[in-house]
Amino acid sequence: MRAGEDVRVIERALLSAEWDRVPDFWLFDDETVFIQLFDHDGTFLGAEQVDDVAPFLEIRRMLQDRAVPLARYELGDIPRQRMDSPIGPPPPLQVPAAQG
Repeated sequence: MRAGEDVRVIERALLSAEWDRVPDFWLFDDETVFIQLFDHDGTFLGAEQVDDVAPFLEIRRMLQDRAVPLARYELGDIPRQRMDSPIGPPPPLQVPAAQG
């Protein structure tokens, strides 16, 4: 990982169902956001830039303490059940719908 990069992962099971509408995203230098697009089977379709960065900065602020650095993240064999989340609902987002 190059200097300044901070890649983190959070298991969706740690979040309430309200977070299901929040796409995976990349945030660069607090100024540029690309959402990741997947089809209904989970195949990666690409990424699309989103103009409004503010909600994604808020999402990062809300989740950063619970997210795991990528180098320490381990995917378990058995998905965990969704649990009650102490994290409030996500901020409103305007994101394009996945194609396919």
